Amino acid sequence: MQELFAVIQKFGNLPQERLDELASKATLIHIPQGDFFCKVGQICHQVGFVQEGIFRVYSINEEEQEMTRLFISSNHFIMDVGSYALQTPAVEYRQALTNTRLLVWNRADLDKFREETAGWHMITSHMRYSVLLANAHERTEMLNDDALTRYKKFVERYPHLMAQVPLRYIANYLGIAPQSLSRIRQQLSKT
Repeated sequence: MQELFAVIQKFGNLPQERLDELASKATLIHIPQGDFFCKVGQICHQVGFVQEGIFRVYSINEEEQEMTRLFISSNHFIMDVGSYALQTPAVEYRQALTNTRLLVWNRADLDKFREETAGWHMITSHMRYSVLLANAHERTEMLNDDALTRYKKFVERYPHLMAQVPLRYIANYLGIAPQSLSRIRQQLSKT
């Protein structure tokens, strides 16, 4: 729970009793490798906090190609923000790439917690804003940088993912073919 509390406290201060109350509302679940936290077409009614494991967020385009948008690992929240907020069907998949362990809250409990907790709305707004800015910055870099630079930045930002995420998903995230990623990795290993 300390990791959860630390993440929340980065965005605002809540008294320990409110943090304990939030923790008491969580359910511990395990999602095995290959299963989903949320699928396209489902309405996301839960928010999760990844204690252990890695998820891949992806969609499938009109040509039936998977498009990896991001990875979510330990000590990060997982949800489909649009689906959760608007109660509309999700447009992306959130698939476990490893066996995972999550704390999960249902919408009704979080709504009640928000109503009873001064400052919670501001904390969650800061969290969402921070994530959106980081994702937008990373997406802009992905459009502007060449493949080698994108890979170097990925390794720098997410070294913990390199040994756990299949290279085909990393290549997909970087917008390059797996063969191109292999060439980049070979090139870098020679320097």
